Amino acid sequence: MRSLIVFLSLLFLTSAANASSVKLCNKDDTPLRLAIIYQDSAGGSADWVASGWITLPQGCTELAKSPGALDLYASFVRSYKHIGDRIMHFKFENAADKSNQRAETIEAFYCVQDGKFQRRLKNLNDHANCPMNYYHQLFNKRFRVPKNIAFTLDIGGSSE
Repeated sequence: MRSLIVFLSLLFLTSAANASSVKLCNKDDTPLRLAIIYQDSAGGSADWVASGWITLPQGCTELAKSPGALDLYASFVRSYKHIGDRIMHFKFENAADKSNQRAETIEAFYCVQDGKFQRRLKNLNDHANCPMNYYHQLFNKRFRVPKNIAFTLDIGGSSE
């Protein structure tokens, strides 16, 4: 748990009273693993940062904050004892999520590696070019959070 807190603290962008944020709530009793790519706007930067693999236990976890709008891509994986790791596909639990276009289903492949990793690149598309020891992973969820909005998405339970 301590390593999760340390890892997530690296993902938090500049905290502001009315910052944009993405929070995920794992409603299942099976831990969820994910890799994310987000645009880091802290300090005037526009770099795209890929980080993984984060393990989310049951409950809610804030993934990222930004003083401006937040753009974040995620790849969700669940580990099952009898069949191994599986990329998660899930429906929107709240119809408002879809109509507000804060979360959308996508199909894009970006580079990850096994274990913990972090890559900072100037362009999102550069994350599709894998260096040695990286491989293409399906990222199937995009979060576009307007400035000063705290967005929460419930995952798991009856929505899978």
